Amino acid sequence: HPVDQNARHVYYSEKNKELTKHIKALSQEYGLFFFFKKACSYCHHFAPVVKHFTEKHGWSVLAISLDGGGLPEFPHARQDNGIAVRLQVTHVPALIAVHPRSGQTI
Repeated sequence: HPVDQNARHVYYSEKNKELTKHIKALSQEYGLFFFFKKACSYCHHFAPVVKHFTEKHGWSVLAISLDGGGLPEFPHARQDNGIAVRLQVTHVPALIAVHPRSGQTI
């Protein structure tokens, strides 16, 4: 880890590029499930973050409402069909990366 301020800037910039490249590579294999409730204030604050992340890195996202409500960022959210129980989602907001062919989750 460099100690010079200019060198640190370059170091962290390069690390950020590597991380961004890795995140974009994962987006080619995985999609995101975003679990929320309309009545959850944390969900309302997290939804713009999820929206920004998916747009910036090219991820597909399926918003899933646990209470049937919606969020402005995800107006076409689906109602939970039991997937929350299968993935053991007990708290919201929850964001899970899912590999569609294998079912592997991150």
